[in-house]
Amino acid sequence: MLLGFAGIALFVGIFIILNTFSVIVAQRTRELALLRAIGMRRTRRAGDLTDPVDAVAPVARVGGWSTVLLQSLEDGGGDTRFTGAGGSPVRVLAAPTRATP
Repeated sequence: MLLGFAGIALFVGIFIILNTFSVIVAQRTRELALLRAIGMRRTRRAGDLTDPVDAVAPVARVGGWSTVLLQSLEDGGGDTRFTGAGGSPVRVLAAPTRATP
């Protein structure tokens, strides 16, 4: 049952993301056509397209890393079944597994 809900949520999420991007592309296409018509150079256009990405990417990176770090601390540091060089335990973020009989 939960798998069905997950499938529906995945479908709705993909639909929303694709719809959002199609609206953004349509708006940017009109905007770039207008700017090109009044004389914007092609080299400047590439910078205009990457500026929003350059602003959002660091924020998303920090948010993702902080989420993983907080989850790791909440779980007690992760799984220590793996060992690194010299036999020291290596903490690995892993989902809980069932013991096999």
